[in-house]
Amino acid sequence: MGKTSARRPQSRRAAIRGCGGKRSVNPQCPSCRPDDEKIVVAAGTFDILHPGHLHYLAHAKALGRLVVIVSSDEQAEKSGKQLVHTQQERAELVRALRIVDEVVLGGSDSPLRTIEKIKPGIIYLGYDQKMPEEVLAYCKRHNVVVLRDSCASEPWRHKTTKIKERIRRR
Repeated sequence: MGKTSARRPQSRRAAIRGCGGKRSVNPQCPSCRPDDEKIVVAAGTFDILHPGHLHYLAHAKALGRLVVIVSSDEQAEKSGKQLVHTQQERAELVRALRIVDEVVLGGSDSPLRTIEKIKPGIIYLGYDQKMPEEVLAYCKRHNVVVLRDSCASEPWRHKTTKIKERIRRR
């Protein structure tokens, strides 16, 4: 495995800022919760679990209480993914990981509704994930910190679509 780049936070404290990036703390603000109470959201399809997923989730867990959103079948198929496992199977696999504190199934409509219910202090994106504009606007309004994971040196090895292609060629 390659090392992650310097963009990955060195400590939980280094990644977390107070309200609006200030040093002041607002007890009502999700970003200002103490580290051990901070809710960190990581999301994905997790159709075929691989080392890239494990690294991503471990980096997210280092920041606080890890809640993983598993994409619904409908949402994954809308984005063109051909699934091997159902949403319940994928959620069960992720739930079995010791580093995961909670698993939530994503809705079939907007990811914003799921985020609003969880009220995270941090949203931790994978190296290639995009955030919908409505979720980004929510994060700005509610002082949710958005961080992006840096990827391993060989991301092509740890991408579900690439793994499926390698399996088909055999």
